[in-house]
Amino acid sequence: MKIVLHRDSDFMVQSERESFSKDYEDKGIPVWLTRGSDVEAYWACPSTLAALLKIDEARAKEIVDKACDLRDSKDADKVFRNKRKEIYNRIPAYKNGDADQVGADTARDELRAVDRTHIYVGKDLIRAIREVCSQQGIKGGTRISKDIPGGTTIAYDLKLILDGA
Repeated sequence: MKIVLHRDSDFMVQSERESFSKDYEDKGIPVWLTRGSDVEAYWACPSTLAALLKIDEARAKEIVDKACDLRDSKDADKVFRNKRKEIYNRIPAYKNGDADQVGADTARDELRAVDRTHIYVGKDLIRAIREVCSQQGIKGGTRISKDIPGGTTIAYDLKLILDGA
């Protein structure tokens, strides 16, 4: 039996991900921290969205970008900052005073540089993507984060961990 510890990354930057994982990995327990904020964020990938909705990838990217804009017009910044506050209580190096906290603005810049979708709660971003799909008359939006389209791998990073565990 393979066991992997899972935790939503909830806007952790790379150094925080490493700090969170270290004690577990030192004991031989593989850790899977989601690439985006949570598992649902994997469906905000244009290639996955395109396969699920049967549209081209360029259009899927436009939908994701519009959904990000929609989240920006709502409470995305407040949600991001609140999640960052939670991280300060979950990172051992922060709790022990062994590391300086990464501020919300710095974290947002670092995460956005990897992928814009990484600065939104996946569940909220999926709701926004469904809204954009509905506005544009695209069918299948309700299946987002419920179905895995054929020929795709959701959470390839988890697959790599499981293959190596």
